Amino acid sequence: MYRIETHLHTTYISRCGWLGAEAIMKYYTACGYDAICVTDHYNRECFDYAEIDLTTPGSKTQAFLQGYHRLKKVSEKYNIRVYAGAELRFDESDNDYLLYGFHDALLADPDRVMREGLAAFAPQYRADGALLVQAHPFRKKCTPAPAEYLDGIEVLKRTREAGKRLPIIMLTAKSEVSDKVEGLDAGANDYLTKPFAAKELLARIRAMTRAATAIDATTLSVGNVRLDTASCTLAGPLGEEHLANREFQLMELFMRNAGTRMPTERLMLEVWGEDAPEGANVVWVYISYLRKKLTALGADVAIRASRNQGYSLEVVEEGEQA
Repeated sequence: MYRIETHLHTTYISRCGWLGAEAIMKYYTACGYDAICVTDHYNRECFDYAEIDLTTPGSKTQAFLQGYHRLKKVSEKYNIRVYAGAELRFDESDNDYLLYGFHDALLADPDRVMREGLAAFAPQYRADGALLVQAHPFRKKCTPAPAEYLDGIEVLKRTREAGKRLPIIMLTAKSEVSDKVEGLDAGANDYLTKPFAAKELLARIRAMTRAATAIDATTLSVGNVRLDTASCTLAGPLGEEHLANREFQLMELFMRNAGTRMPTERLMLEVWGEDAPEGANVVWVYISYLRKKLTALGADVAIRASRNQGYSLEVVEEGEQA
C-alpha cells in the first residue's frame, strides 16, 4: 500500500501554499508518504502573485513548475518521489481542475489556455495523454463541469488496467442507471450520487476498510479464507475447494467488497452481465453453493442476506451463528 499526496501547493506559486520545498519534504517524510504530486495553481491571480509575465514571448511552463523543480531537487535527500501536476482555472468560471501526466508544451502558453476555456482545452489534454478531474465542484462559486470534458471514468479504467486493486467509491452527480453501470463496469467498488450524507459516505468507507486485502497479485483474503484468483481455488482451515466459473466470479466479487451490501441486480450485472437470466433465483442458487463450500472449509466468514438490500460477505465473530 502506497501513501501518495495528489494535491499539494507550494509557496512559490500558490497563495495558499505556506511551505517551501525543504519543510514540505520533512513533513511528508515524517508522515510516511511515498510520493507527492505538486499541483500549484495555474491561473491569472497566482501568476501575478509569482510575478510571471504573461505578455512576453516564450514558454511560461518552467516558471510555473518552479515549485515542482525545487521539491524534486530536495527529494534527492529523502525517499519520496515527486511528480508534476497543476490546478487550472480558466477565465470563464471559478472552477478549478487538477491536471496530471502532461507534457510541458501543453501549458506553455497560459494566456491562451486560460482564455480559451475548458471546451477548447479538453481535446488538447487528451491528445497529450493527460488526465483532468474537477478539484472541488461544490465549493462556493463553483459548479459541476460537463462530464464530457473530464476523466473520472478514465482514471478509474487506467487504475484497474494497471492492476491496482485498491477500493474505489465513485462520488458523482450522474445518477442515471446507465451512468452507474458504466462506473461499476469500469472497476468501481461502490457508487454514491450527489448530494449525499457525510454519514453514509463514512459508513461506506468503513465497510471498504473491512474489505478484502490483497496478499499478492493473485490472492485475496477475508477472515480465515483465501481465494487464489489464478487457480480459482478457495482455501480455509479445513482444506481447499475448486470453484466453477460463476462461483469464482461471485466469490471474488464478495471478497473484493467484503462488508458491503450488494443488491441482487449488481451481482447479476457483474457476474452474468447481459447474459443474466430473468429473476433472482440464479443468484440465490450460486450463493447456496458458496455457503456450503465455506462451511466445509471451516470458514469464519458468511454470505448474509439483508431484506431488500442484497447480500454481503461478513466475518463471523466467535460464538456468532454464521
